[in-house]
Amino acid sequence: MSPTHKQIFWTIGVGTGDIGPTKRAQIAKAALTLHQNPAVVHANAAGGYDNHEAPEIALTLHASFEDVRSLKAEVQAALYKEGLPNVAVTLEEEVHWFTFADVEVKALKHSVSDYSLARDTIDELFRKPIGKAPPHPPRGLADALNKLVARLRSHGPLGPESAAALLESVRSTDVGDIPSDQKVEPLLISEDKYSRMKAARDDDVEAEIVGLQKAFSDLATATKTNTAVAYMVASGLLAVGGWMVTAYQAIGAAGSLSAAITSAIASIGGIAALVGIVTAVAAVILLLWVLLKDAVNALFVINGLETKIDMSGDSIINGERFEVTTEIPRADKNPDKPAGYGCGLYTYRKTRVWDYPVGLFGSTAGIAFQAQDNSQFSVGLDCPNTAMGGTNCIRVFGDLDAYDAASSADDTGYSTDTVTTNGHTFTGSRASSWGSINYAICSIE
Repeated sequence: MSPTHKQIFWTIGVGTGDIGPTKRAQIAKAALTLHQNPAVVHANAAGGYDNHEAPEIALTLHASFEDVRSLKAEVQAALYKEGLPNVAVTLEEEVHWFTFADVEVKALKHSVSDYSLARDTIDELFRKPIGKAPPHPPRGLADALNKLVARLRSHGPLGPESAAALLESVRSTDVGDIPSDQKVEPLLISEDKYSRMKAARDDDVEAEIVGLQKAFSDLATATKTNTAVAYMVASGLLAVGGWMVTAYQAIGAAGSLSAAITSAIASIGGIAALVGIVTAVAAVILLLWVLLKDAVNALFVINGLETKIDMSGDSIINGERFEVTTEIPRADKNPDKPAGYGCGLYTYRKTRVWDYPVGLFGSTAGIAFQAQDNSQFSVGLDCPNTAMGGTNCIRVFGDLDAYDAASSADDTGYSTDTVTTNGHTFTGSRASSWGSINYAICSIE
């Protein structure tokens, strides 16, 4: 498919290294002005915190827009308006190309919800100091995938007796006993993405999840903050990883979603830190959904409660755990900024020994959750994908019994299930009756 949009970059000559919060805010306000240009789909400012990224304004345009140099005068005028006259503005040679769907273009264009509030809050957003970088070294997606493959092959060698034990025993695990290398970082998604995921049924479930898959793959290749912000705004991703979720939730007010995300990226240490987190998540998704073709349960749980939700544990009847999110962030519904909703990823697969699927059965698992108000939920997932037949399934319950949830899902074929408990509604939907991946979404509100 041909690219639909392109992103060009204007370096702003106001200095190198840390240019200070005042100049960062002035450049960001100029980007706000440019965002209102009918020819511009999205405008954002980033950089100027250190020597890794120079201060710049990025403009996302339709791919067919040719006379990009004609925009220089408008960039200069916007900077002049913000008190930066006679500043050198240089068009970079780099151009980044995107292929966006209509819903993504709409998200980009409407990323500024309130221009007045956006201007009033930019000074504070761009004053935030860079925090300590997360403990994720920047690494390429290929390296992350290789490390995951090595981990997948670390089962064996298994003799007949130990392999049989893996296949036949029901394994129930408290969350505290889940190995650290089976834990994946949480996400924060936009209100629009939350609404679409919550309403998704049948094929729309897969479409929403595949949209996130594409976003992670794209983000893993980003080398500029402005490019990462465009990908995130378009896909409905506000934060990736606990560090960035905390940074976003600490923002008191913001009328521009792009500026808020830019600030959160800076707070965790910049684009290198973000890509380090993203590649870990992207590797999980790509390995499960591209390389592995056998019986995978892939569940996203989205949190509409203004309290975090903890995973209590799981119970596995068939297959094995791959990666889970042990804590789902609260919904951040602060009316003074774009709302964000916590999201966790839960993946289970058919048992594999020496990287080969084994056994007659697929993947059947139950997961238990508890909110801070003591509300309890559990979800059961079944992806048979065997020669013996069977239908993908999802079941939800208002208790903490992961084993019962798994047992109820086993070979029952439910496509949608809902339960109300303690004033909260827990709804689960899966995509397709058949296939090697049981895509599913659960919402709690």
